[in-house]
Amino acid sequence: MASEADLQDIPLDVDDSDTTPNVPNGKGDSADSNAAPKASQLPDNGVSSGDKLERSSSVVDRIMGHSPGDTLKQLAYLEILMADERESVTDRDVVDAVLNALVGEKFDLENNFLVRSSVNVRHLLKFMNHCSEKLQAEIWSMLSGILRKSRRNLLAFTEAHFIQYILERIDSCSPMIGDLLMDMMTVLAGYSITVHELQLLFTKLKAVDNEWPQCAPKLLKVLQQMPARHGPDEFFSFPGSEQAAIALPPMCPQKWPYQLGWSFSLWLCLDPFAGVSIEQEKPFVFCFQTKSGMGYSAHFMGSILVITSNRGPGKGFQGSLNFNFEPRKWYHVCLAYVYNRWKTSLIRCYVNGSLISTIDMPWFVSTSENFDKCYIGAAPGLQAVNAFCGEMSSIYMFNEALSTVTVEALYQLGPAYKGQFIYGNESPAHVNEVTKRIIYDGKLTNSIILMYTPVACDTHICLDSTPTNNQTLFMHSPHAVMMSDVKAVVTHSIHSTLHSLGGIQMLFPLFHQLDCAKEETVEDDRSVCTTLFDLLCDLLKNSDTLQQQMIQSRGFLVISHLLEETANRRQGHHKRASPQHLTAHTVGCIIGLIKHFTMLPSAGALIRHISDHLLFNPSLWIHADPQVQMMLYEYLASEYLVLIPFQTNPLRRVSTVLQIVHSIKHYYWVVNPQPLSGIKPRGTVKARPSEEEIIQIRGLLLAFIDRVISSSKEILEDELQCLLNFASTVSEAENLYDVLHLLVLFMIHLPSSMVPLFDAKNGLRVVFKLLESGTEAIRIQALKLLGHFLSRSTSRRKAECMDKSNLFSLLGVKLIASDTHLSMNIYNVLSEILVERMANQIVTEPHPPFRSEEHIIQNPGILKVIAKIICQSKPCDELDDVRKLFLDDLIALCEDNEDNRRTILQMSVWQDWLFSLAEVYPQTPINTQISADVMELFRILLYHAIRLEFGGWRVWIDTLSILHTRVTYEDFNIQMRKAYREYTESTQVTAASGSQLTQHGSQKQAGAMPKFPAFRIPEFRWSHLHQRLVADVLFSIEEELAEWRSGDEQKLMDAVNSSENATFVMNTVNLVSNLSDVLITAVGGLLPLLSAATTSSGEVDVLEPGYGLSIEKSVSLLQRVLNLADMMVITSGFSVSELETEKNMTPGTMVRQCLRIVLTMSVRNTLDCRYQAGTLSPARQHLSARNGGDRSGNPLKALVEGTRSNLEEAESARIGLTDPIANIEHLLQESDVARLRAVLYREADDMKQAEWIAMSIIYFVSVLMVSKYRDILEPVTTPDSSANTPIFPPASEEDQSQAISAGQSQDVSADQSQDVSADISEESQPQEAAAGQLKEPHEAKSSTSPSPSKRSNRSVSPYKGSESEDDEPAATTQSVVADVHIPAVHTSALKTASDEKPLSSDAQTSQVSADQLEPVPDGELTENSQTEDTSTAEDTSTAEDSSKAEDSSLTEDTSKVEDSSAAEDSSKADDTSAAEDSSKADDTSAAEDSSKAEDSSLTEDTSKVEDSRHECSRRF
Repeated sequence: MASEADLQDIPLDVDDSDTTPNVPNGKGDSADSNAAPKASQLPDNGVSSGDKLERSSSVVDRIMGHSPGDTLKQLAYLEILMADERESVTDRDVVDAVLNALVGEKFDLENNFLVRSSVNVRHLLKFMNHCSEKLQAEIWSMLSGILRKSRRNLLAFTEAHFIQYILERIDSCSPMIGDLLMDMMTVLAGYSITVHELQLLFTKLKAVDNEWPQCAPKLLKVLQQMPARHGPDEFFSFPGSEQAAIALPPMCPQKWPYQLGWSFSLWLCLDPFAGVSIEQEKPFVFCFQTKSGMGYSAHFMGSILVITSNRGPGKGFQGSLNFNFEPRKWYHVCLAYVYNRWKTSLIRCYVNGSLISTIDMPWFVSTSENFDKCYIGAAPGLQAVNAFCGEMSSIYMFNEALSTVTVEALYQLGPAYKGQFIYGNESPAHVNEVTKRIIYDGKLTNSIILMYTPVACDTHICLDSTPTNNQTLFMHSPHAVMMSDVKAVVTHSIHSTLHSLGGIQMLFPLFHQLDCAKEETVEDDRSVCTTLFDLLCDLLKNSDTLQQQMIQSRGFLVISHLLEETANRRQGHHKRASPQHLTAHTVGCIIGLIKHFTMLPSAGALIRHISDHLLFNPSLWIHADPQVQMMLYEYLASEYLVLIPFQTNPLRRVSTVLQIVHSIKHYYWVVNPQPLSGIKPRGTVKARPSEEEIIQIRGLLLAFIDRVISSSKEILEDELQCLLNFASTVSEAENLYDVLHLLVLFMIHLPSSMVPLFDAKNGLRVVFKLLESGTEAIRIQALKLLGHFLSRSTSRRKAECMDKSNLFSLLGVKLIASDTHLSMNIYNVLSEILVERMANQIVTEPHPPFRSEEHIIQNPGILKVIAKIICQSKPCDELDDVRKLFLDDLIALCEDNEDNRRTILQMSVWQDWLFSLAEVYPQTPINTQISADVMELFRILLYHAIRLEFGGWRVWIDTLSILHTRVTYEDFNIQMRKAYREYTESTQVTAASGSQLTQHGSQKQAGAMPKFPAFRIPEFRWSHLHQRLVADVLFSIEEELAEWRSGDEQKLMDAVNSSENATFVMNTVNLVSNLSDVLITAVGGLLPLLSAATTSSGEVDVLEPGYGLSIEKSVSLLQRVLNLADMMVITSGFSVSELETEKNMTPGTMVRQCLRIVLTMSVRNTLDCRYQAGTLSPARQHLSARNGGDRSGNPLKALVEGTRSNLEEAESARIGLTDPIANIEHLLQESDVARLRAVLYREADDMKQAEWIAMSIIYFVSVLMVSKYRDILEPVTTPDSSANTPIFPPASEEDQSQAISAGQSQDVSADQSQDVSADISEESQPQEAAAGQLKEPHEAKSSTSPSPSKRSNRSVSPYKGSESEDDEPAATTQSVVADVHIPAVHTSALKTASDEKPLSSDAQTSQVSADQLEPVPDGELTENSQTEDTSTAEDTSTAEDSSKAEDSSLTEDTSKVEDSSAAEDSSKADDTSAAEDSSKADDTSAAEDSSKAEDSSLTEDTSKVEDSRHECSRRF
């Protein structure tokens, strides 16, 4: 025998390109790719070719000639020759002799390679024990090839228990022999393996001393290939030889199903000889014929199935299937014969459930002869050329032509089904319910007329399994006979064998051995895990029984636990981590298994187990290769739910979401959560993915959660609670941001379920907790979550959630505490919440401009939040941009949208936060522009209130009051800062001087900090902002009226009297009423002006306080108010009675106010005429002023220029402002006369009121006439160049300080007043200059204002407002001082006059004099001058008192009119605050002056009139 060393030189790969001649029997086949080498091609050990051929032939012939047909004797003889004639018997001779003995004839790899019987294989195995390894290798390599060429050879070796033979010798054989045996075992195990053989295989896989056996990897690969088999375990085997067939008993022709048709169904597998001749070989599948040859048959011609219908001699018809049948592959074939009485019959041919061909059959077979030539697998005559070579199973014949859906259902049952279609639980698990209803409806089982299965056989008898009650075709017994070598074969697949050993649990110990040691020659251990997963997946895919075992044993949980336990064990031994077993191939196996189970209707439990214990187990994957993890989670995020919808699959959705969130929180964290959140991190023992990879994995997991929840179109309560818990317990921004963004997405896409659950779970608490984060990105996402919640909530829900707990205020507090200023990003989100137009992305740049027609204010509380944050933020450039953008947005929202304007006006104290955005004294261009924007916004809102809102004039009053508080508080702060700075400086000086005195033995302590007074709202004054505000509002009203007029006075009157404009007219009249008395007083008062107009020099001793308004500005505004009064009251038919009732006025009060305006402007016009005519005395053109008068300029010139400033504007003509002076020679101008006439005739229906007005006008005209007579009689000389030089010098500083100290607050001393006044005077200069900067943007807006034809609420007043020359820094300084110290005129000046009594009958006959127009003192005025109040109602009392005083001058009887001394005493009483003394003085003075007044008359000379007028001016 050859030595083991010689075997290493033998080549195993032998070329089989040469062919062997065909044997005489004509059976052959083409070369197979897996064919073994030919015996003639083996090496010859150095023998020459001639001798080799001769010697080989002689030895082989001798062996074949010895006991032909007896394999045992031939092999025994061969063994003898090998021992006796060692030199003459070559290895090639031995191989040829062995192969010849196996096949029983001359072996040929192409035509004669079938093993005769399993007995020959057993003899061969015994013979192999006496062969050398070299010879064994040659024989095994040849046998491995012939095993793959025929399934009959597999059957022979299986019956010889060849697998057991291999397993018993695998440990002792060499690696080369072992590889050959494993190759043969792989082929055989896929065909059949017994329980004993599988048990022996598992025994060989058991680890010994914590080490894998050497053959374990090879056996695992064999085990992996076992499930890869197709076809049934039981089948009929046809050898393809003569007389080999299944013979059926005769059939009765009368029972043949002609009318309904019939069908023939079976599973078959072709296993032909190689090199079969198509012309000669025609293996039949079935044949049902009579003795005369009539009937039906089907046979193969090559790989094509041919159908034959023979009606008689020469009347046959054939058709073929357009399908190519491959050898050694199972097919389901069904032929449905359809009978048609009136048209051509046909045959429907199905392969694997699909209709392949439809063959027209012109004739159907009709005969009275019995079908006595019926065979399966052969034709009549039973010749070898017509014998079927292969396998068949599940042979059925039905008495109807099966439909397509029924045939497809039969195919779904598979080749293993051999039932009668009665019990549904017989069907495999993958069959769906529709298929079951088709098959098990009872119709199919009743139509069976022939049924043969390999499991119903007894020796050579094949029992008919047709249901008992069904119709039968046979003449007698229906059982068939298996002839010759046809047999029923029963094989054992790995599925059935494994079930006998204990089921799928037999594989679990193999997972426990994954980390056992292996030799260096063994492949890497990661392939072991991959192999086991492949085996597991293949077993589960092909066996319903193993699937149920896997569920019942919770196999995936066991496997997961074993993998984790292995990891812990490896950590203890400090070896490579177990996650290295989890490769991409492993993930692919799991994914493939899930995809397969998704097609099974009853595999939901398996999918759930795989998901819970493998896919969603982070501890199993956290240390695996990051690419493997991303591969797994990409599948979850993309394909998993496409194949497994949660709506139809019993997956535990809530637990899945909770498990994924738990994984993100404890395993896939970006930053260690232990320090801040206190969460114990997991997965830190071994190497983790990088931070970027962790972020990608988190994104995939969150995408999976998104698809899980979004697939059902709703979020569940527990799912939302889980996400909210995550957001409230995780503090690290890196670990929180993506989860918070997912919550926002759910709020966007699932509002119907998200909003109520978010409210019920107190999600707003989480939002406000997140607003405390130090990371802006988290705060932005929290605000977006809040915004989407509010935008999708009902009004009631928003009110209950936000307004009930005042959460908008809390929102501002949280945002202020989180950052130093309001950033652009935060503002963009807040603006989105304001209009509920939430963007899905974070906007870092200023958002696009709002469009008022599209953007509606939905959450007005956000406005106050934004303003509050801006005011409390640290100044910076970004904050200025945000503030400017905020104002632009507000203007855009309010400009053309009534709803937005109304929403803001309905807010509580909206003026306060809006004024807080502007600076009273802006110092920079950006602040100047912001202040201008704030004033523009006030113009829009106030105009809307007056134009459209009932009672909108009250908003105007409140706005002036709040603005007054704002301005005075700013002035107070300026004073306090200045005082504190001076105190600090003085303290430093004192400390320095004290150190010097210490050297001389004396010490001096720094003075204690003085006690600064608390802020108290002073009396009302018109600041530059007030003036700007009233000018803008008046212009808006004038623009509206100009549009009404449009050149037609009648159109204007119609608009004023229209009910649609009633609200606008009433609010405007109220505005006129509120402004009239204030402006009259500001220009000097009616009586002082009348006194100046009726004197020759225009002299007046005292000018009434102007509330901070210059004379020129007051005249300008008064002219515009008069213009409004003309259109709204004087010349219109609008009834003011309702307004008077609302304001608790006596009837006619409003008309009397209008009369005072007309009279005041008429006096001003008279002064203007005299000024232009030069009839005023040069020495008296400068008036002494007090508390608001013009100190430096010419007041008469200011009175004249006040109207000139209005006329200089471009819009003056369009809005109805014209030059009131038409002729300077007239006593009254035509416009004044027209107004007086209109006022008189307006109240013509009320006789008493009309008489009073007429008498007042007569008095007024009479006074002017007397002065005119005087001017005619005593003309004034022409003024010289010194006319502009004042005769009286300006008031000294001492006088000013005395005036200031007379009205200062009790909390401030006179010394402090003087010091602080000087300080404010110094500090206010830059502020006044800044206030003057408002003119530039104001005028810029005026130049670009829209055309008059377009009605725009954002049109800006072209009037200068606060930019007049009289509002220079000196005036502003005086205003600041007065606001802090002087209780000049209370804010009650804003109110209208109170009830007035009509003129008595006695007054109608009284004489006319200048003293009669002097106002009667009122005790209420004195009382109000002593009281300081912050309310708007009380602030307007002074104006009412002034109105009463002037009305009294025109309405009281003659005695009271002449009571000028009483007014003087009342004024003194006011200054001393002694009400009781004043009352007594009034009574005394009234009696004295009354007697004097009765002696006066109009006939006195000019000198007496002059004296009387001087006395009137002095007393006033």
